[in-house]
Amino acid sequence: METLELVLQSAAEFEQRGRDFYLDAAARVTDPIIQSVLRSLANDEASHAMVIRQYQRVVARGQREQATDQRGAAQPAALGLQEVLAATVGRIGRDATYQGVYENARELELASRDFYRAHATRTKDLDLGKVFRFLAAVEQTHLEALELLLSPAGAAR
Repeated sequence: METLELVLQSAAEFEQRGRDFYLDAAARVTDPIIQSVLRSLANDEASHAMVIRQYQRVVARGQREQATDQRGAAQPAALGLQEVLAATVGRIGRDATYQGVYENARELELASRDFYRAHATRTKDLDLGKVFRFLAAVEQTHLEALELLLSPAGAAR
C-alpha cells in the first residue's frame, strides 16, 4: 500500500523530471517562441515541485491542519504560458525538432495528469485532494498548450 509520503515523493519526482525535460527540450528546438513556451512549462513544473515539497514538510511535521492552499503558487506561470501562446498565434515558425519533443512531452503530461487524477480520488485528505486536482488541471492545460504549438492556428506551417 502506498503511503502519503511515497505518493508525495513520486509527485515531486514527476515534476522534477518534467522540469528537466522541458529545459533540455528548450535547448534542442530552434524556434525562439517554442523555446519560450518550453521554458514556461519548466517553470510551471518547478513551481509544482515546490508546492509538493512544502506539503511534504507539513506532513512530516505532523501539521496537516496547518496546510494551506498552495495552488496559487503555480497559477502565475500557467497564466504566463497562456499569454505567450495568445501573443504568438500564427508567428511560430516551422521547427522540425518540435515533433519529437511534443511526443515525449505529451506522454509526460498524460502520465502526470493521470497520476494526479487517480490520487485526488483516492486521498481522504481534503487539502491534498485539492492540490492534486489543481495539478491535474494544470497538466491538462500543458497538454493543450503543447498541442497548440502543432496546430495551424498556433504555428505557421
